[in-house]
Amino acid sequence: MARETKTSLGLIVASILLASGIFFIDLLFPLGVAGGVPYVALVLLSLWAPNKRFTWGAATIASVLTVLGFLLSAPGGVVWMVLVNRSLALFVIWVTAILCLARMRAEGKLLLQGQIVERMVEGVIVIRPTDGVILFCSPPI
Repeated sequence: MARETKTSLGLIVASILLASGIFFIDLLFPLGVAGGVPYVALVLLSLWAPNKRFTWGAATIASVLTVLGFLLSAPGGVVWMVLVNRSLALFVIWVTAILCLARMRAEGKLLLQGQIVERMVEGVIVIRPTDGVILFCSPPI
């Protein structure tokens, strides 16, 4: 069973709506409120994407919107606290992205192992569908 490689339109639309909604709310609140932290949800949404590029993109967009939220929000709060808050939000966004990517990698390995186990009785040759490279071949009996 080949894994889907194209991101669905629904996931793209949901991500755009989520990012836009969080950004709008971020701009409503004055600086000092944890406005960057909700962008973690955008990165978590990328777990439903079939490829890692979506996760990288979601984390990058979340970071850009966090910085824009800092620059465009109504003034307020103590400057050093606001900077620490936004820095921590960026840290959490990227830690979440790294954990999502690690989970995707582990899921890919589990899928491969599942294919191997299913075909053990028949003899096994596992070929990566994207480039035709042989990943595993059972020894002849």
